[in-house]
Amino acid sequence: MKIITLLILSIALIFASCSYESQPTQNPSGVDNQILKKKPQPGGNPNSELISFVGDLVGSQEVEDCCPNAGPFPEYSMTLSGSLPAGTYEGQIFMNVLGKGKNKSYMVQFWWTDNGSDYFIEIRGGVFQEDKITKTLTATFTAASCEIWTDNVLTTTVPVTFVLTRAPAPQ
Repeated sequence: MKIITLLILSIALIFASCSYESQPTQNPSGVDNQILKKKPQPGGNPNSELISFVGDLVGSQEVEDCCPNAGPFPEYSMTLSGSLPAGTYEGQIFMNVLGKGKNKSYMVQFWWTDNGSDYFIEIRGGVFQEDKITKTLTATFTAASCEIWTDNVLTTTVPVTFVLTRAPAPQ
């Protein structure tokens, strides 16, 4: 009797799982369900934002899809001054929150190629505030340590001061 009950239960489960296989709520293509849930916003790319720097780093540019942990790393034009290699450079940018809870800070990375050498700067430690209503983030870096790498070699660390603002791009 136990064997017959187990056999009937197994067949019922097989039929139930087969009936859900072709339902429209299933995602047979393997695409992440979170991507499918995103609804396009009218008036432009919902991931477009205006990223602006004022201080030892200067720039203001609309970018798309910045800056998830695995990229993409959008192109950005940045003017550097102060103790940094002075000039305006075309490169790539990355920025993100570091840490958790009350120990959160902000990080900015920028890299470019100039005269056959690869340059990379990284600044950590910015204090930031987020305005959830306007979806604007402001990070202030005051005498923050900036590592300067040339051709994958740390060449120097200098203090930099600047304000970074990330806001939704104008529609």
